[in-house]
Amino acid sequence: MHKYIVFIDETAAFVKSKRFAEMVRGSDNYFVIITRDDLSQLPYSVDEIYGLRNVSDNQKYKIYHRIYNEMYKLYHFDYGKIFIPELVITEDSNSGFEFFDTLYQGKCVSANVKSNVYDSIRNAQDKKILAIVDGAAFGAEIGKVTRYLETSSIHCVLYAPESFEYLILSADLTDVPKSVVEETYLHADSESYISWEEFYTSYLTDITKDTVFRYTKTKLAEAYKTEGTVARIASVMPKEIR
Repeated sequence: MHKYIVFIDETAAFVKSKRFAEMVRGSDNYFVIITRDDLSQLPYSVDEIYGLRNVSDNQKYKIYHRIYNEMYKLYHFDYGKIFIPELVITEDSNSGFEFFDTLYQGKCVSANVKSNVYDSIRNAQDKKILAIVDGAAFGAEIGKVTRYLETSSIHCVLYAPESFEYLILSADLTDVPKSVVEETYLHADSESYISWEEFYTSYLTDITKDTVFRYTKTKLAEAYKTEGTVARIASVMPKEIR
């Protein structure tokens, strides 16, 4: 089966299985999964999680009537006023961490992996926290984190760009066609990349390999830590948190 749009509802227990995740990787199909569960085995974007609400009339019982369901994004990130964190938690432990630790002048700690972000926030609840995650693959964790923030008194702001590599590509440090970051769906072949985060990493690695901005996930090149470059990348972040 190739190039289909596949709809799967919550009665299909297999969507939470490792086998299903393995079949999705490398597929050129588009999957629409209707479920209330967090699917931790799949790296999906926080921007691709939607709710459904009924906007039909209020008559509960009617022989014939059409029901209109409206889709809306579940998660929005509004920052309001200027926020100066006492602690910055990053999902990344390598290049992304190095950059943000430079930007925020040593205030960073790493959660190491996305599944640790929740506990890292809870363990630092006495501080003003900025948590930075890769939005392109944080979908399975976002519900738990936001529910905790909504029900606790903790002072934490969540920032979820597509990925650190996305920020670099958006900063015009190298010659990057705008469509790569603005219309990524035209470039990120799902047969090759399980998430847009993977695509951004691969693309950035390829275009910088023979430059001073040579990018690797494991170690950030010194060119990314200069005052001018840090300011350039920070300029594509929301002004309230940079």
